[in-house]
Parts: sequence; C-alpha cells; structure tokens
Amino acid sequence: MTEQEVAETIGYLIVQLSKAHRNAAAEKLAPLGLYPGQEMLLCEISREDGLTQGELAVRLGVQPATVSKMLSRMDAAGLVSGCRDASDGRITRLHLTEEGEAVHDSIDEVWNDLERRTLVNFTLEERILLRRLLMQVIDNLGGQR
Repeated sequence: MTEQEVAETIGYLIVQLSKAHRNAAAEKLAPLGLYPGQEMLLCEISREDGLTQGELAVRLGVQPATVSKMLSRMDAAGLVSGCRDASDGRITRLHLTEEGEAVHDSIDEVWNDLERRTLVNFTLEERILLRRLLMQVIDNLGGQR
C-alpha cells in the first residue's frame, strides 16, 4: 500500500481523529493542571474511593506502569494520596485529596465542552449513528469501552 493509499484508509482517519481529540482535550485540561488520561483516573477514584493501582489499570485499560507514572505526577500535584490497606499493608488504597475533588468537579464541564465541539453541526440522528459505528469499530478491534 502506498502512502497515498494509507492516507485514504479509515484507520488513518481514526488515527487523525484520535490525535485531534487528544489535542483538544489537552487544551481544555491544561488549565486544571491535568494531562489527557489523568481526568479518567480522577473519575475512577471518585466513582470508587480506595481503588488500587492494579484495579485502576484494569478499569482504564492500560498497563500498571502507566498508572504508576500518572499517579506519581498526580501525587506530586497534590491531587491523589495513597494509604496502606488496614487488613493488608502491602496494598495501597488511592483517594482524591481536597484539591483532587475540586479538579474532579471541573471535569464534567471540560468533557461536555469537548463533546459539543466534537459534534457541532451533527444532527441527533448523525450523533446516534456515529456512536453506534464507533462502538462497533471498538468491538471489532477487541477494545474496551
């Protein structure tokens, strides 16, 4: 396949879409002191306080080392804290700090704004169809949604 042919594939468009969405998310998350992906970690801990790094990795569909790096940055920023499990001191349970809670409260607004920007000029029917098609592509590739 030539470069021109690759650039005309659906896969190429998906990569371009992913980059554009990540850049737009980065722009919106930067004022909160977050990098793309960190907001999802905050949301998971907010949803279920006391998760472990391993549990977060499974929920986010990433490697444990990725979660570890994210948590190091977020701990240094004062957004999350860890404490040893009362029944098993080898396990660290993760919690949002007050600062983490405050940042988490702004994430919905960021995602709603990003969703509006992504889907501007789409009809309701087009939005529903796009969602269905994207979910089908994720399923086809064995991804997590």
